[in-house]
Amino acid sequence: MDFGGKVALVTAAEDGVGREVALRLARAGADVAVHSDSDPSGASQVAAEIKGMGRRALPVQADIRDKAAVDSMVALVRRELGVIAVLIMCGSKYVARDFLETTVEEWDLMWDTHLKGSFLLTQEVCREMKESGGGSIVLLSSTASQKVTNSDLAVFASAKAGQTMLAKSLAFGLAEYNIRANAVLAGPLPGDPLPAGGEGESTLVQTIPQKRLGTPAEVAAACLFLASDEAPFITGADLVIDGGHTLATTGATRPRVQKD
Repeated sequence: MDFGGKVALVTAAEDGVGREVALRLARAGADVAVHSDSDPSGASQVAAEIKGMGRRALPVQADIRDKAAVDSMVALVRRELGVIAVLIMCGSKYVARDFLETTVEEWDLMWDTHLKGSFLLTQEVCREMKESGGGSIVLLSSTASQKVTNSDLAVFASAKAGQTMLAKSLAFGLAEYNIRANAVLAGPLPGDPLPAGGEGESTLVQTIPQKRLGTPAEVAAACLFLASDEAPFITGADLVIDGGHTLATTGATRPRVQKD
């Protein structure tokens, strides 16, 4: 995949999937704006790695729930690097709490971060993409938006479902401007909340046909593919990266064929 000559903005890029995405984009030739909302030192470290590859990089900090902060960040990237051609949003903050105990503040945090933040940033970036001839957007969502495996993730899952549908709406409404939008639905990764009442990671792994958790690198690879020129006719898609987790019901087992 070749991103040479393109400017990319990656959110939540200080660690995890976002860090992998930012570094892979740079290796593929992109100049990268490395966003963090609360860890500027982490974003600066990733930007330094990218500069070490001979690419331009810009660490940026902004609360994507705040329109003024979002607008200022996009303007800064435009001044320092150029018009954004690739936007990959990797935020994965979650609240894992019994629904009956969830607070309004926790609800607002999830919906403002994953849905309002996606709305504000994609809207501002897409305005520039429209004028510049197009671009590509990838929103990192979750398989929790499709399958209930953890009763403590009701707020997170509903916000991610909204984010997934936002990607589809962007794809439909902005295709005429040569703007593509897709969602990557990531399955269980190291550090994710474990199923309520479960016995830990080993129990979760047994519900995944491949019998392991995914990795940030695997999710990042999917994000880059959808954002790249290798996927020009793919828009409005949900690419599930979960080792088959959404294919099986909780506790399901695979029948074995008895051999003679």
